[in-house]
Amino acid sequence: MRARLPVALLCLLCACATTQGTASLPETANAPAPVDAGAPVVEEQKPTAEEVARQIEAMFARERDDAGTQTVTLDGKTLEVEAAAAPEVTRDDALRETGVAFSMGTAEKVQCFIYDQMVPVGTLLGRLTEGLSGKVEIKALRTSAIDVVEKEPLVLADIAYVAQTPKGSVLGQLKLAVYPNAVAPLACVHDEPGYVESFRRVVTRFASGLARARASGAAVSYRAVYVTSIRGAPVGFERSSWVKAKDGTRTLSTSSALIVPRSASEWMLQDSSSTVITARDGYVEKKSQRMTANGEEQLDVQLERKKGGYAYSGRVSQKDLSGTFKTRDKKGIASDAVVVREVKGQVMSGKKPELSFEEYLPDADPTAPLSVVVRRDPVAGADAVIIETGRIKMMARLDEKGDTVSVEVPMGPVTLVQERRFVEGSPE
Repeated sequence: MRARLPVALLCLLCACATTQGTASLPETANAPAPVDAGAPVVEEQKPTAEEVARQIEAMFARERDDAGTQTVTLDGKTLEVEAAAAPEVTRDDALRETGVAFSMGTAEKVQCFIYDQMVPVGTLLGRLTEGLSGKVEIKALRTSAIDVVEKEPLVLADIAYVAQTPKGSVLGQLKLAVYPNAVAPLACVHDEPGYVESFRRVVTRFASGLARARASGAAVSYRAVYVTSIRGAPVGFERSSWVKAKDGTRTLSTSSALIVPRSASEWMLQDSSSTVITARDGYVEKKSQRMTANGEEQLDVQLERKKGGYAYSGRVSQKDLSGTFKTRDKKGIASDAVVVREVKGQVMSGKKPELSFEEYLPDADPTAPLSVVVRRDPVAGADAVIIETGRIKMMARLDEKGDTVSVEVPMGPVTLVQERRFVEGSPE
């Protein structure tokens, strides 16, 4: 079981992603200008309202068959791309990006940007949306899908808009994809109504080929990707991985994003990343966590084990803080690996009715550890547990290793759901 509370879920519950940033258009990509792309000119329509509605529906529902296969050479390696003609490759050293543009057989080309260093998913989507909103009137936005491609999340979103042209008002749709793979950071856009699944297929193939070509081959003891949803609609992800050193210490890296429509034209965007280093006994030695909301820093905190407890320092909501605290357990804060082992061996086996432990979550309280209780939920099934901390209650299902398969969190009229979409290795 993932001992820590799901980061993305907890932060949404604590309402720590409510600050709106004023992100500008990124240097790494320019939001494409709206194009006609065959859209009906609203002011000159002679058909009835019902006919216009059918035309619009058909335009946004259209798809494209496979346009064929082309090859492109990047970093000395040849990749296959679904394209109707040879891709165009450009390099911008000042912006530290490589551009790849190609046609999937529609009026407008797919434009992809391979970054030397990845911009966080929420931050990048916010910048692209902000750049577009300055040129057009955004009517609707959504995260259309979050897939797992070569062990990493691929976020797909689209924005419907109305643009003013010399011909009158036209409808447009900007589709976006962000692939936060550390070795193959990628973003793609396509500015044309419809072709949502075609764009998804084309980008998935390109991202997969790029990731395979750049794979480092570094050993990872454990890796998992979870997707968060509300009422069946994807709104975020969390990915984590363990790397074990020869001396028995471990490093856990976690990144997450929340991409929730705040209104018809605005996102609530949050990016979070953390690194935890544990000693050979599985207890936390160091932790660092950084969080932004709509592009603005919300939290940047470091934790380090000292004699007799832990010391923390950093910034929360732009304010400096530092201090120390002690834990109930003299060993310190248990890592995920320790809690997984204890939950599987004690709680799920029936030896103990519940397990209590402490977790440091600075997004909830940066000054003290959080008390967490895990207990079996026999009514829900043999694989079910209840996780409680403060006023937050979550229902989770575990696999045979004690690792989390899914989590549900009731929030008034809705329920947040986080489901595992990929896993390899052992969490212990």
